[in-house]
Amino acid sequence: MQVVISDKSTDTLLQELKEALRSEKVIGLARLPEPRPGIRYRDIIKKVFSLAGSVEAIVFIEMEDGEKRVYVFDLEAVIKAGTTLMNSSVKVRGKYLKYKDGLSQVVYYKETSEGKAGEVFEKVNEMADLYEAAYEQAFSRKVSAIDIYYWLE
Repeated sequence: MQVVISDKSTDTLLQELKEALRSEKVIGLARLPEPRPGIRYRDIIKKVFSLAGSVEAIVFIEMEDGEKRVYVFDLEAVIKAGTTLMNSSVKVRGKYLKYKDGLSQVVYYKETSEGKAGEVFEKVNEMADLYEAAYEQAFSRKVSAIDIYYWLE
């Protein structure tokens, strides 16, 4: 596996994920933690964060050329006495993994400070909307969710 330390911020990684989700070449998508039917992913992420002060959101994307991508975002509250977790500032670390033709690469992005948790979860909602739209588009083309566990074999 090739390891790259990027000089770009995690905000750049978020923009790259947005572009990937808008691509018409997406054939499969999955997320961790995987929501149960009737529970929205964004609500799981927010609930875990509000309970623990941190959460990891992972998005798997498979492209029609066989490339597999994994976007990982670690959100962690900057704890201050007397401040609730949802009113805390949030540090975000990110990495991007790419697999294609037996080759793999992981790119680590610079940590960013994203303001208060409420603002961060507005971005989570935006990403969740993009994910759902990408899923619907892939499903309409006769492709849909992927089994992320076969990637681990």
